[in-house]
Amino acid sequence: MIRSLLLVVCLTCPAIAAAQLAPAPAVAIDEVRAAAIARQLVRIEGEVPATWVRGLGAADRAILFLLAEDPARALVVRRRAVLALRHLAEPAVRALLERRASDPSEDAIVSRYALRALALGFGEEAFDAIVARLGDARAHVREGAAEALVLADPARARAALEGALAVETSPFVRRTIERLLAG
Repeated sequence: MIRSLLLVVCLTCPAIAAAQLAPAPAVAIDEVRAAAIARQLVRIEGEVPATWVRGLGAADRAILFLLAEDPARALVVRRRAVLALRHLAEPAVRALLERRASDPSEDAIVSRYALRALALGFGEEAFDAIVARLGDARAHVREGAAEALVLADPARARAALEGALAVETSPFVRRTIERLLAG
């Protein structure tokens, strides 16, 4: 099955993607290649290395984007793809990660991985987007946001975590925030 995407231009020219100046031409994605990349993602033990992600060509980066965004893909593949994208510090990647983190219909673990990827890939630039997820309806996402804040900007995390603790109702999220505040 072939899917049309606008991702190659977004990934190869982040300024266009960020400014949304013009629509990109659709690019056919080879599902055989997508399946191969998905298998590679799953087979890599531990964290997906930056060298692997940065070594992908434009078409394969577009496939990685697809794997992260497509709800029809296996969750394990989507989770790994989302976290792998942290190695591409591009505006289009940040926008994708923010969408995955904030979409209430998204799998909570995919959202958590997106928050972690934002923190590791964009640091303090993504701090406000991560703070916003402290108010998410999903407790697992709030917990992931708390953990991601410390990774993104430890100096600013304390005030945000103290504010979140004051209103948090979930016992396990409260325990996580208390642990993070304790240091």
